[in-house]
Amino acid sequence: MIVRRAAPEDVDGAIAVGVPLPPSEGKLRIALSLPPAAVIGQQSLPSLADVAAVAPPSWHAAFEGLWELGARFGVAPACYGSLCWEFLTGLHYVTPSSDLDVLWPATADTDLCLLLEAIAEIEGTFGGLRVDGEVVLSGGRAVNWRELYKTLGPGGPKHAVVKTIDGACLMPASALLKAGSPP
Repeated sequence: MIVRRAAPEDVDGAIAVGVPLPPSEGKLRIALSLPPAAVIGQQSLPSLADVAAVAPPSWHAAFEGLWELGARFGVAPACYGSLCWEFLTGLHYVTPSSDLDVLWPATADTDLCLLLEAIAEIEGTFGGLRVDGEVVLSGGRAVNWRELYKTLGPGGPKHAVVKTIDGACLMPASALLKAGSPP
């Protein structure tokens, strides 16, 4: 299961979790609320290195570029989405139309403009693979990397959607491009 944002119908004090079924089972997403005592353990999302063994062979070249990018920026990208679920469960979640969902943890020292440009370059180099995902900023705030990247161009949007465990809001891109900016 993965922690999710609580919904209004969730029980107060419960931990909101979810699990998606594999495509062969209709990709149904199941939302649950657990009492804290029911949680017996937790773990971080797997790294790209962890999930590489179950990735389609056509993705391997892109993985190398993403690992190098992580090393260059001093961040350890993690995987979520279909490839993560396939790695964790051993069930088939990745389909020919799947994208690669990557979580990029940023620090106050991360040059987000350069990181976003580099991710876009890697995606453009390996055109058969859509690299999706989010950059995680201070305070656990996350923003879709592609959405934030579009704010860099002339005439691009000036705001991006920022997600937290408590909700989502629009924020000025100029504030987001500083990874260490206050929450």
